[in-house]
This record gives sequence, C-alpha cells and structure tokens, in this order.
Amino acid sequence: MQRLFLLALAAFCFACHSPVLAQVGQSQAQKATSTTLSGKPMPQFPKTLLYTSEESDKIESFLTELPKAFTDADGKPKVLQDAPQDDAKPNIYLSALVYQGEKDWSAWINGMRFRPDTVEEGIRPVRATSRWIELDVDSKAGPSIRVRLSPNQTYLTEDDKVVDGIFP
Repeated sequence: MQRLFLLALAAFCFACHSPVLAQVGQSQAQKATSTTLSGKPMPQFPKTLLYTSEESDKIESFLTELPKAFTDADGKPKVLQDAPQDDAKPNIYLSALVYQGEKDWSAWINGMRFRPDTVEEGIRPVRATSRWIELDVDSKAGPSIRVRLSPNQTYLTEDDKVVDGIFP
C-alpha cells in the first residue's frame, strides 16, 4: 500500500513540475535562436522560401478576394456564361483498331475499349473492317447518326464532320 502511495506521489510531483521545466527550456531555446553566433539579432524567417515577401502578400490578397469574384452582391454564386451545357455531346475519337475478323475486333474510342455488341454513352459499333469502324452515335436532335472512323480520326459532334487527329 505504501509503495502504491509513493508511486502516485512521485507521478503527481513529476506532472506538476514538467510544464515548468518545459517553459524554462523553451525560453532558453528562444534566447539561443534569437541571436546569431556574433550576438546580432536573427532576421525574421520568411513565410516562404519560394516567393519574396511582396509576392507572398499579393498571393494572400488574391486568395482573400477570390470568393468575391465568384459571388454576386447577395453572396450567391454567380452563373458562369461560358459553362458547358449538360446536354453537350463529346467528340468521338478512334485511337486504335485491332481487327482479327468480323466478330473478333477491338476499337479504342475516347479511351474505352469497344468490342462487338458493346454500347457505351450513346455509341454503338455497327461494323468493323481492318481499316475503319462504323458507329451509330446518338445526336442532340434525337435520331442516331452513322459515322465511319479510321484510326486517329475524330468525329466532331457540334460540326457533324470527321477530321484527322485528336480534337477534345
């Protein structure tokens, strides 16, 4: 019982004196780092090592003003005029075509692999040869459009034409 009491008393004493020791050690550490080896005061450490203090202040002021740029006087978010419409159809790009036979082929369209009987996002392959693939593409107007693409060609949905190369 006495051992338990002495152990509890030692723990209490240690807990009471450790914040005081930490404060004493901290003030000595601050004194040691507040002066250089020659005794001169240390210059203030910069906020960032990448930007000057003027550049850092400009960035901070820009970030504080940023929410105001996207809200109106009532604090409601502004509607962006150039935002893409939800019903806009993406362009269709055929990057590669691997043809083994009429029922054994693979086409990579917009980064996805299509095989016979694959339907994804309004694109349905109809027929493939070793040089091109025919697709039925859903349009905004309603009926689907038949498009023939060779590798490295893009179907521009807005202009309704096929062009060579990648067009996002």
